[in-house]
Amino acid sequence: ATPRIRGVGRIMQAYSCLWRVLSSGGTVGTRFHGLLIETDPRQLVDRQILFMPQWYDYRELQFLRRALMRGDRFVDVGANIGAWTLVASRAIGDEGEVVAIEANPDVAKQLSRTVSANRLNNVSVLSVGVSDHKSTLQLQVNTTGNVGASTFLEHDDKGMRGTSVPIACFPLSEVVAEPISVLKLDVEGYEY
Repeated sequence: ATPRIRGVGRIMQAYSCLWRVLSSGGTVGTRFHGLLIETDPRQLVDRQILFMPQWYDYRELQFLRRALMRGDRFVDVGANIGAWTLVASRAIGDEGEVVAIEANPDVAKQLSRTVSANRLNNVSVLSVGVSDHKSTLQLQVNTTGNVGASTFLEHDDKGMRGTSVPIACFPLSEVVAEPISVLKLDVEGYEY
């Protein structure tokens, strides 16, 4: 828990990169906003949460806390390892509902373990993709240390290495019941 002072972020970023090089793999549990979250130090977002949890999406998560009220329904499309899901779960309380949608099956399993470890009964994790029509799309899984950058978009980006995984995709209206109080949509360029 480093202080929020100028320059510390750069030091922690360098330290997290060193950790990635020295890490033998596997996941590490850490505290994030008072809850346990499973992180993989080899992944970019996970390292940010592991080494700088108080800085990760700081302004956005403050906004989320203010926007959500007890009993709301929050939908997290592109939930990744669940940072927004955890914050929303606490903000809405047991009477609310969080639907965390993560297309990458491995990341969805990681998120499910985090939800189980925290006994978050108001969170549902769905391992599906969201699209404008029902179909099976190929998820280009990024294996360059930023699995969160995996995408359904087809491109020939030389920096995107990885595998292609078929994912069942559905319109959001078929996955989540209305009303939705707050929707976060982060699907690496596939939002439109």
